[in-house]
Parts: sequence; C-alpha cells; structure tokens
Amino acid sequence: MPNLNSSPRPDGKRVGAQAVALRVSGNKAALYNCKLFGFQDTLCDDRGNHLFKDCYIEGTVDFIWGSGKSLYLNTELHVLGDNGITVITAQARDSDSEDTGYSFVHCKITGTGIGTYLGRAWRARPQVVYAYTNMTKVVNPAGWSNDNHSERDKTVSYGEYKCMGPGSSKNNKRNLSKELTDEQAKRFISLGYIQGSKWLLPPPNPKNSAPEPDGIREGAQAVALQISGNKAAFYNCKMIGYQDTLYDYKGLHLFKDCFIQGTVDFIFGKGKSLYLNTEIHVVERNLTVITAQQRDSASEDSGFSFVHCKITGTTYARRTYLGRAWGSSPNLVVAYTDIADIVHPERWSDFGHPERESNLFYPMESTTIGVKGQI
Repeated sequence: MPNLNSSPRPDGKRVGAQAVALRVSGNKAALYNCKLFGFQDTLCDDRGNHLFKDCYIEGTVDFIWGSGKSLYLNTELHVLGDNGITVITAQARDSDSEDTGYSFVHCKITGTGIGTYLGRAWRARPQVVYAYTNMTKVVNPAGWSNDNHSERDKTVSYGEYKCMGPGSSKNNKRNLSKELTDEQAKRFISLGYIQGSKWLLPPPNPKNSAPEPDGIREGAQAVALQISGNKAAFYNCKMIGYQDTLYDYKGLHLFKDCFIQGTVDFIFGKGKSLYLNTEIHVVERNLTVITAQQRDSASEDSGFSFVHCKITGTTYARRTYLGRAWGSSPNLVVAYTDIADIVHPERWSDFGHPERESNLFYPMESTTIGVKGQI
C-alpha cells in the first residue's frame, strides 16, 4: 500500500509547505509492507498504539512526527538529502506522564544526504529509541538535536541499543542519547511496548491435523488452506501439512514471506499465483512433489510463479520433483530461487503421461544448490 503526497518539495521559505502522506490517529493500528513517500512531515504518527512492520518511509525533515506510541520493525527509513537540515523524528511528548514514544527495532537508515539527525527536541520531553538498527553514514555523528533549546538537553529521552553501521553510537560520541542496558532496552524491543499481545492478530497459520498419508489409504490427503477467491494476498503466513497442503484453486493470489510445508502435491490447483520470498519446505518421504499445477490447455490463464524463494527439506537427497503434470498443460516458473540438494535430477515429472511433455511450460532460472545453471 503506497501513500504518496504530490505536493512540491518545501524550499524552507514558504510557510505551511509541509505535506502529510499518512496520518494515523486511531488506536491499535498495524501497517505491514507499506510505503510512505514525502518530504517534510511524511508520516503523522499522531496518537494511539501502532505497529509498522516491513515498511518504507521516506522524507527530509521530521518525516515521522507526532504523539503516537509506536513500534517500527524491520522498516527502512530513507532520507532525501538536500542542502538544508534533515531530521527523521520529531516526537511530541511534553511531559513524563504522557505514555508516548517511538521505538525502531531491526530497522535500517539509508539515504542520499549527510548530517541527518535521528530526532530533534521539537517538544520538551520526546522519547525515541533505536535498537539493532543499521545506520549508514547519512546519520550525523552527533545523532540528535536539541532544536536550539539547550534546556531540553536534560529532559529528552533518547536511547540507542546495539545499533550498527558508521552512523551508530558505536562509532560516534553522542551527547543527548545514552546507550541502553539490556534491562533498560527490554520494554522498547518487544510487542509489549504497544501492548501488542492484547490487540495484534497473529498471521494465519493454517494447519491440518490429519495423519500423514501412507500411500495406501484412498482419500488420505488433507488440505490446510483452500483459496478460491480472486485478488487474495497472504503475508507472513505458515501452512503446514503433508499431501495437498495448499489448494491454490482459482483466482489471482500473492504469497509473500510465507512458509509452506508438505510431502506430495502440497501446492496444487488452477490459481494464477505469485510466490515471493517464500520457503517451500519438503517433509521426508521416499518420493515427494512440490506442485501439481492443473492447467489443461494453453488458453487457460493460470499458473504458479516462484520468485526469490527457497526450497528446503528433510527428505531423501535428490528425490523431490519441483512439479508434476497433473493437468495436461501445467504452467510453472521458478526464478532466482535457492534450491537445496533434495531435487530430483530430472526436476519435473510427466506423471506417467509422456504425451504431456510437449505441453509442459516449466522454464526456470535459479540460483541453486541442487540444480545448477540456467535452464
């Protein structure tokens, strides 16, 4: 979900030239895989408990600001350098009694500028912590600014914890922030900081409880998840099963940062789906097959594409097929994917139907272990 403001870049002369791309004022809000673009005041993290995970936030001055209490996880903060001052945060806490602040955990600070401040004391008692964050050389060696209010040097609550990179406190002396101890950092680096256990919903992890098929009983397959709707997206989900784990039945689908486990045909159906940065995990068995794509003719607009994925497993070496010709014209692509040494040398199976070999569409370009080179 990109949020982009279309206003021109502030020139530092015009009053009111700031432009917000997104304002979050509701309590218990979570944003995943979002991109926020702007210059000054890109994100108004206004008030309430919030989670930002796997996001991208871009700006110049105070591009994360407000009185929210928010946890930023694995998020990129990108500074657009210019000839003027650049500042990431302007947290607006005014007293110690206000339960607000920003915590950045496992984030990275990138950009084109130099001399960027991690935060400035816009208000009297801002609270901001960076933990396990990679800080490039765009960060000012001083780290923080008192905003020309020297009386706030003793009232700000700025902390850093086990950060890295040339812009971190590990490599520079800070006057306004302190390096937190393990005990001091504990409350800032967990979901408890935003009371997340009380309101955040975990990603769905469908799992079937049926026993593993023994190859003898008919109908022993068990589906963990069936997707029939069009335009469905799954992020950070786990799907656990044996045979027929994921029934990617029909429609356009996206699976990103997921984990899918099984033995035989554990991704199957007539969906048209893109799998990004997803782990395909094969469970031990004599003969295993990952996909059974069901397209029956070249005129059917269906197929599976695996991009930047990885195929892992505990199965016997080189006995796993990437796919089998369940339908007469299956369509499947594997690209930029790391494949462990469990894949059968032939890679694909015609499922005992040699007449289908001329109809198969199985191109592949992968960075592999089990399969080498480009096919």
